[in-house]
Amino acid sequence: MTTVGMTLPRQDLAARSEAASYRVLYALLFTIGFALRFGMVLWRKSYFFPPAWIFENLSIATNLATGHGFSSPFNIDTGPSAWIAPAYPFFLATVFKIFGLYSAVSMRVIFGIQCMMAGGTGIAIHALAKRTVGAGIGWWAAWIWTLSPFFFRWPTTWIWDFTVSALLMAVLLILTLDVAESGSTKLWLGLGGLWGLAALTNPALISVLPFTMAYAAYVNRRAGRKWLRGLSLASVLFAAMITPWLIRNEMVFGHFVFLRGNYWFEFHLGNYHYSNGMGFSGKHPTQNSRFAVRARVSGGIFEPDHPSRVVVLGRHSANLRKRPLVEAVAVLAVVLRGLAGFAVRADAATAWMDTIGGAALHLSGAVLSFLLHE
Repeated sequence: MTTVGMTLPRQDLAARSEAASYRVLYALLFTIGFALRFGMVLWRKSYFFPPAWIFENLSIATNLATGHGFSSPFNIDTGPSAWIAPAYPFFLATVFKIFGLYSAVSMRVIFGIQCMMAGGTGIAIHALAKRTVGAGIGWWAAWIWTLSPFFFRWPTTWIWDFTVSALLMAVLLILTLDVAESGSTKLWLGLGGLWGLAALTNPALISVLPFTMAYAAYVNRRAGRKWLRGLSLASVLFAAMITPWLIRNEMVFGHFVFLRGNYWFEFHLGNYHYSNGMGFSGKHPTQNSRFAVRARVSGGIFEPDHPSRVVVLGRHSANLRKRPLVEAVAVLAVVLRGLAGFAVRADAATAWMDTIGGAALHLSGAVLSFLLHE
């Protein structure tokens, strides 16, 4: 037998052995990640859900399950809503219809699925890192995610789209690499369809969409493969998936309402007079009936309270260090606060504003923190 003939079986055997080891690793990551998180749910008895924890997602899901449609995110009747994206409330409503409204079984099922998604995220983290920064780093990152109690909080205590968003983002990046490597029509359609699901789940994820599509198209073009048809098909599928929701909003509200998140409203709550930036739930409509009554038909539009007060916060931050760059960042914070006020006032808290504002806010915060602690 030739040397080549002997080398090929060895390579094939090594590949099969590596695949088997990854299957074992992924089974352990999922099983341990799920068991630890769901064990915390059972230990904390999170499935006994107090009414005070019923926020927007659950309030809308309750109305869906009881036949009142996608409406009233603040536990009082405020009419039809587009306050948040539709996918997660519909998922919750389906569980409620099958297992009962806020029954212990329903809550166990919801928390159990969230824990399963968190377990799957550990696998996705390793798979993504293995193809980008290396399998060793991926191993550490996946196990830190799986074992660290820091990452247990959201799937075990909070019914929101945090957990599925993390899983979707990791899988989207993996699928982007797949599309970039092969450029098959099937994968392009998968990418467009998964982006449609992500947009209907958490509109903030859309901020990454242009970069993934552009990267996949660029790599395919550089490799001499056809890319325009695949990109077009992915875009059409994405648009087809979100269009029914946009049509619904147009019919219900009488004007165009894009996919929305509640980012700017939460930002507004965290920037009040003498704010420490930690938020103030006392003005949240789910906690304050007076503010809930102010919710309008579009799912809650509020006039900002004393928007000029953020100038005081900005100047206070600037005065901590007499430096022009600090003052510039403080001015940026004022501008962002004004944008938040506009978004809350004008029903403009759509995904693109979430993206721009969030990125600018985080950048200014990081720069300011660095300068103040230098």
